[in-house]
Amino acid sequence: MCIDKAGYAILSFADDRHLSVAHALRQLDNGDTHGGGVNGSYVSPILGKGFQGYFVGVLLSSSEEDGPRVMLVDHPGSKMKATIFSIDTGEVCSATPWVDIPACPDHHELQAMAVELNGSVYYLVENWRYIASIDTATMGIAVIELPQCVSPQSGSLDVGETKDGATCLVYTDGLDVGVLMHTRDDAADGIQKLVLDRVVSMDAELQRVLPAGQFDVLQVFAVRDGYVYLLASSATLQDPPGDRYWVLSLCLATMKLEKLFQGTYGCAAIPYIMPWPRSLFVN
Repeated sequence: MCIDKAGYAILSFADDRHLSVAHALRQLDNGDTHGGGVNGSYVSPILGKGFQGYFVGVLLSSSEEDGPRVMLVDHPGSKMKATIFSIDTGEVCSATPWVDIPACPDHHELQAMAVELNGSVYYLVENWRYIASIDTATMGIAVIELPQCVSPQSGSLDVGETKDGATCLVYTDGLDVGVLMHTRDDAADGIQKLVLDRVVSMDAELQRVLPAGQFDVLQVFAVRDGYVYLLASSATLQDPPGDRYWVLSLCLATMKLEKLFQGTYGCAAIPYIMPWPRSLFVN
């Protein structure tokens, strides 16, 4: 599931191979002709039914002119296509042609991901060897090969942005955290690359914020506004407490860890920045 800043959530239906978008706080209008969710909450029409291959959706930044939109990426084998749909009507707003993606037969069991940053959607191919950058205005696609330091054996990765808005990719390799910056060479026809910026060991930081020796696996699950959200778990401890993990935040500016909360496997955590609750405002 993916949640955007406006509160929309993508619902994926693997059996029927389609997506819908829900909003728990948006109520159905009188003019809505499609089905609603629980207690009349908003659920969009079916979007993109009949995908050919692996499919993933990402919610796009909305404006009054465009309204809420979602991009769906269809990736069967060695080609891909991106389509933008209106969440309100289910109609296609724009689409790319089919684009070839270099095939890699290994590691197709890995999960793909997509995220919107700075007017582009970054789609990580399941083999973790390439990222497709899709311009949401022009629908142009650039395929970027990942450096060899990033591999399926690395552990985990995600694309996000630094505090000043620069696009970056953060990955883990054991207890090391690596940061790659997205660059564009305008002198060479705008060729895009991911360049290694730093690799920092989190061993000392983990010992500072968590019980020593109990957590020896780090996984990235989100990068937002200059912070990396990590899961710290144990590869050696058995249940219990081997089924427990800590959610940590890592500041990209200082590379310092902060402990957020402890969870158990089977529960998903999704970073979501929401407005300050009105009930907590002081008159």
